[in-house]
Amino acid sequence: MKNLEIQGNGMVQGAGNIFLVDGSRAGIREAGIRAIVKRVHEGLISEQFGLVFQPIWRAKNASVTSVECLLRWHHPTYGVLLPGAFRHAFSDEALARETFYFVFESACKELAFLEERNQIIPTHIAVNMEPSVLVDERLIERITAITGHYHVEPSRFDFEIVETDDASTLLSLREFTDPLKGLGIRLMCDDFGSAYPPFSALSSMRIDGIKLDKSFLRGIPTGERSCIVLEALLDLCARLQLRVVVEGVETGAQLEWLTTRGDIEVQGFYIGRPQAQIGEVYAHLPRAVLSDKRAGY
Repeated sequence: MKNLEIQGNGMVQGAGNIFLVDGSRAGIREAGIRAIVKRVHEGLISEQFGLVFQPIWRAKNASVTSVECLLRWHHPTYGVLLPGAFRHAFSDEALARETFYFVFESACKELAFLEERNQIIPTHIAVNMEPSVLVDERLIERITAITGHYHVEPSRFDFEIVETDDASTLLSLREFTDPLKGLGIRLMCDDFGSAYPPFSALSSMRIDGIKLDKSFLRGIPTGERSCIVLEALLDLCARLQLRVVVEGVETGAQLEWLTTRGDIEVQGFYIGRPQAQIGEVYAHLPRAVLSDKRAGY
């Protein structure tokens, strides 16, 4: 089923149809967003949301460096929806925080489950975070409480800050980044290069790395200009000592090109599709990756 997506005029499109969300034509976008905020909140309460997990590899040796938690809405009418179908709802700060804590606690619960059964545990787990969550006064308190309850180290987590015009400003301020770094949490700027922040922000953001938007892979490896642009950006990140994850790897040719471009990480359907459980992620990896389930993963 196709994702549902709010259009610029406040309509919702999905499954080949366009229909009106609650509200009159005047101000319909705002009414539509309010309706989706309400439905997402109700969905969280009624346990309609869950996670899937996708691996991130080190390109040069195909070792798993982390696993990303991806949110899925098991909608009673439309089936499984990806975040793009309801991302506008996270403009509501309260809902953004509620959803983040749901994902974070679900990830901790999954890690505790694996630990109890002595199964493969990834070194790091990546969780998406809206910039508004960074300013939650109870953020550190709640992270500490949740990880303590499940006996999980906070340093296992990467927080991928969703790109918005506010993200670069917040990520440049010590008052928001230092408490998380003090817990050993790595901060990543997600979807870098798609819209915000500008390249100049790399000099001021207090981050550990960036996830390059999949658009950078268009034309790789056959487009000369595309290769020049991406290679220059990877070189810049290396000089800034930033971790780099390249999203959207879909072909063997793209992966082969990336393996010769330094110590970078990759993610995409060619690497591994999202799985319902972390254990299933590892079940689909080459045997060489599984040689030691605790070392370096």
